[in-house]
Amino acid sequence: MDQPEADGGQHEERGRHRQHDPCPGPANQESTGKQKCRGTRNGNSYLKTTLVAAFRILQRAVAFADLGADYLDHVDKHRIVRRLVRRLNALGYAVMLHPKPTN
Repeated sequence: MDQPEADGGQHEERGRHRQHDPCPGPANQESTGKQKCRGTRNGNSYLKTTLVAAFRILQRAVAFADLGADYLDHVDKHRIVRRLVRRLNALGYAVMLHPKPTN
């Protein structure tokens, strides 16, 4: 029969040297004795954008101003037109654009 050790099995720990941690940081995961470097995740991009916008509003001490649903349509019309024409061509439509006559 095995007899219990007098020092509680601590003599094995004294002889071992602590190995260098190949994956320092909070995201360490260990599986079957091997450490896997996972790193940290990027997080929610919408949350990040909202937090940045809120920070800038608070930093400048200005009230929030809603630019409107069609704001981006007026910023760069030519880019939007090119994108939509390419999209319609990709869907199998032939597109010819004519400027609207001004009254």
